[in-house]
Amino acid sequence: MQAETAVPLPVAASRADRVRLAFHARPLSESEEKVILAVMRHPGSTSRDLSSYCGWRGTMWHTHLGALCKKRRDILSPSVPTEEIEDHFLCGMLTEYDIDRCTFRLRRDVEPVLREMGVGP
Repeated sequence: MQAETAVPLPVAASRADRVRLAFHARPLSESEEKVILAVMRHPGSTSRDLSSYCGWRGTMWHTHLGALCKKRRDILSPSVPTEEIEDHFLCGMLTEYDIDRCTFRLRRDVEPVLREMGVGP
């Protein structure tokens, strides 16, 4: 496996700019794109429902979302030391969680960037 190289960021990069840079530097794999497409096509769904849309059981969608964010955490959230990042924080880099309904949706400033990059319907 090749070592990932650090990607320089502008000092006050917006979330949209960080998302754009993160996915240019480390493009989505096929399974990662499946994770993004599930929440893009079914906003307001639970982790179980999103997992089902991906063809997985349980809450595997949430696990995969955390992994894809973790892979790009140095770009998505460069100001937070890696050892202090928890899984729920990682998922919040790209999604909003409704605690009352236990549902997810892409952040408003994230979805347009992903669509601009060719992800989504």
